[in-house]
Amino acid sequence: MMPVCTRLFSLSALLSAFILILSAMALPAQDFSDGPYGDDFFTIAPDFNLPTLDGERSFRDLWTGEDSFIFLGRTRGNPRWDGVWTSDRRLLIDNSPLNVHYIFFSFASDEAEALQDIQFMKSSVDDALIAIGGERAEHFRERVHYVTQPANRLQGWLNDVLTKRNFAAFAIDRFQRLREVGNMELLGLQEGKQMGYLANEAMYFNYEWDVTQRIQSNERLIVPVFEEDASPGNRFSVDVHLPDAEALAQYDRLEVELQMDCPGRSDANCPEWDRLAHLYLCDDPDSDDCGIELARWITSYHRIGYWLTDVSQMLGFLREGGRQRFRFFAQDPWIISVNLHFSSSGGAAPTRILPLWTGGAYKEDYNANHPPIEIEVLEDFERVELYALITGHGWGAELDNCAEFCNHQHFFFVNDKGDYLKDHAIAGDRLGCFNTVADGVVPNQYGTWHLGRAGWCPGQDVRPYVVDVTENMQVGSNTISYLSLFEGDDYQPRPNPNSTGGFPANINMSSYLVFWGGDADRPDLISSAGETNEDGHWVGECAPNPLAAGGSFRVDLKEPAIVRIEVSDLMGGQPTTPLFTELRPAGPQFLHFDASGLAAGSYVCRLQIGSQRFVRKINVLR
Repeated sequence: MMPVCTRLFSLSALLSAFILILSAMALPAQDFSDGPYGDDFFTIAPDFNLPTLDGERSFRDLWTGEDSFIFLGRTRGNPRWDGVWTSDRRLLIDNSPLNVHYIFFSFASDEAEALQDIQFMKSSVDDALIAIGGERAEHFRERVHYVTQPANRLQGWLNDVLTKRNFAAFAIDRFQRLREVGNMELLGLQEGKQMGYLANEAMYFNYEWDVTQRIQSNERLIVPVFEEDASPGNRFSVDVHLPDAEALAQYDRLEVELQMDCPGRSDANCPEWDRLAHLYLCDDPDSDDCGIELARWITSYHRIGYWLTDVSQMLGFLREGGRQRFRFFAQDPWIISVNLHFSSSGGAAPTRILPLWTGGAYKEDYNANHPPIEIEVLEDFERVELYALITGHGWGAELDNCAEFCNHQHFFFVNDKGDYLKDHAIAGDRLGCFNTVADGVVPNQYGTWHLGRAGWCPGQDVRPYVVDVTENMQVGSNTISYLSLFEGDDYQPRPNPNSTGGFPANINMSSYLVFWGGDADRPDLISSAGETNEDGHWVGECAPNPLAAGGSFRVDLKEPAIVRIEVSDLMGGQPTTPLFTELRPAGPQFLHFDASGLAAGSYVCRLQIGSQRFVRKINVLR
C-alpha cells in the first residue's frame, strides 16, 4: 500500500486556515519591500549601492516594481562562466523583454583591472546598441549598468552575494527575490556559451509575475493538497477534505498550481532528468487505485519550476466534494507544493465526464487498438468538449525518432464530422522549447531542454488539448472516433541500426468527453453501449467487428480483477486456448486480444471478470 498522508479538517477550519479566498483585484506594481532580507535564493534583496560609470546608483532608486535585474561578472578560470563575457551582446539586447536591467561587474583583483573589464564591456554593448538602433537601443542604453569597483571591494549585502557565495551571475526578480541564473550553453549545439541566454531568465520572471496576476485577478477558493512535501521519488498520496457538493457547485473553473522545489531552493540539488510527473485523483477515497489523471508535467533538468494549469474540465470528477484522495507521481525526489484553485466565470459547470482512450505502444497496430466508441445521449447539454492530454515518448531506437521528436498527428471525429486535430509542429525543432520560455518553460536548464518535443517541453506543464464538439453531437446515438497518423499514414516503426540507446515510440494519453450543464442529478443521461454486471464491472462491445488480426473490448472495472477472454464456435464447442488472461487494475481501459489464429467465421466470445461472465458475438474475416 502506498504511503498516505491524512489531511482531514473540519469544514470551518478548512475554510479559515487552508482555503484562501482572494478578492478580485488588479495586481499593482510591487512596492519596494522592507524585508525581512536574506542572501539565500528566494529571499528578499535589500537596498544596496552600485558605483557605476554613470555615478552612484541605489537599488531602491532603480526599483519600479515592474522590472527584474540580472547581474553578470567577468570571471577568470571559471569554466562555467569564462566565455560568456565575450559572447554576442547583440543577442542579449535583441532577445530581452523591455522590463529588465543588466548590471556588469568584474571579479578582478584590483580596481584598474576591473575598470578595464567594464570599459571593454561598455564599448562592446555600445557597438551592439548602435547596430540595433532606434527606440530599442535608446531604451536599453538607460538599463545597462557598469560597476567600477571589483567584487571584493563592494560593501554589505552585495559583497556577501558576490564573494561569500561566489555567484558569477544572479538575478533579482519582479518580487524582489534573489534568484539563481541557469546554464548559458545549449547542450549539443555549436553556439557555445552566450550571454544572450540571460534574457530567458527575465522572460520567465515575467511568466511567474503573470501567473500571480492571474491568481489575484478574481475571487477563488484555494485548497492545499501537498504542502512542501518531499516526494520519495515514486508515488505518494494524501487525503483532503473538499467543500461539499453544494459549495463546489458555484465554481466552473479548476486550476492546478504546482511548485517543484529542491533542498536549499538551489538548482544544484534538483534531480537531473526530464521525466513525467502526474497528479491523480483516486477512484475512491479509501482506495489506492488512482486512475484519474488531473494534471501532467515534465520535470526540468536540474532547475526549480512553477506552473498554474487550467484543467477546468476535470472539475466534473470533484463535484461531489468531501473527502478525496490524491496521488502525486514523480520518478525522482522533488519537494512539491500543489494547490487546487476553484473559481467561477459565471457559466455552466462540467457535470458529466466520459472516459475515452488511453495511449500505448506507437506502432503499426496503434489505430486498430483504438476503436470507435458508441455513446447514448438522452438530452441536450449546454456544451460538449473533447479533452485530452497527449505526449509522445521514445527516441533513438527508431529511424524517425518517434514519438518524442516526431510530429505524430491525432485526429478526433464526432459522428464522422469535425476532423479535430492535435499535432506537434515543434517536435524535432532544435529550438522548439527554447522559444516557449515566455509560456512557462523553465529556462537555461542543464540538459537538452531547448529541443522541441511532441506535446511537451522539459520543465513545463502539459497543456490539455480542448475542443468544443457541441455542434456535431446529437441526442441519441453518437460515434466518437480517433486515429493517429505520422506523415499521413499509420506509424510504421523502422528500427535504427545505429542506435546507441533510447527506447521505442509510445503515446501517453488520457482523453475524455466532457459535458457542461444539464441535470447534475441524472447520471443516466449519458451512457456507453454495453452492460454492467452485479459486481459493478462494465463491458462494451468488441471493436472492430468484424475483425481480422485482433480486436478490443472497452471495459470499466469497479475493482482490480483477473480478466479472461476465450472463444468457441456458435455450436457451443469447447473453448479454444484463451485469447487473453491478465490481472487488470480498476478503471476504464481497453482489453486488446489477438485473433490472428482464428479461422474465418462467427464465434461466441466470453469475457470472464472475477466470478462474472459477459458474452459477445464476434465475426472473423480472412
